[in-house]
Amino acid sequence: MVNVQLDQYFSDPEGGELTYSVQWYGYPEDLVSPSIEGSQLTLTFSGEVGDGFVEIIASNDNCETFGGFEVRIF
Repeated sequence: MVNVQLDQYFSDPEGGELTYSVQWYGYPEDLVSPSIEGSQLTLTFSGEVGDGFVEIIASNDNCETFGGFEVRIF
């Protein structure tokens, strides 16, 4: 399991609160189970071998932005 504090990577220049969502694209589909609580992203791994991409969307009332990273398990 890996935890990432998303507020270390995303911020609103006007100081507003951000809302986060996450999507996993990879094979096998259950290689990574991502979840978000508040600004903490948690990645839980199935123990299988594979790769994919974790996409994170940070948004507020005015706009949204995307970020992400690749995951490879050997």
